[in-house]
Amino acid sequence: MSVAQTENLNIVAVDHMPSPEEIKARVPLTEHAAAVVLNGRKTLTDILDRKDNRLFVVIGPAPSTIRSRAWTTRAGSRRWPMRSPARCNW
Repeated sequence: MSVAQTENLNIVAVDHMPSPEEIKARVPLTEHAAAVVLNGRKTLTDILDRKDNRLFVVIGPAPSTIRSRAWTTRAGSRRWPMRSPARCNW
């Protein structure tokens, strides 16, 4: 049996992903979009620096999907000490 008979049997076509440069050329960044990005970055920086007391939640793929829950808990506690609910403003 040849390799051609066993590989890529269910692939109909290949569509290559455009490079960042190609995407920027197709969809130029508007002034409004740039302002939204800069404002979002400043807001997130303020939250992480605790100048803004809002809660920032990340939902999605995380190291816990790759490593053990115990490892993730240890790594997270080293980066951000847990706040007690009595001290939280939210």
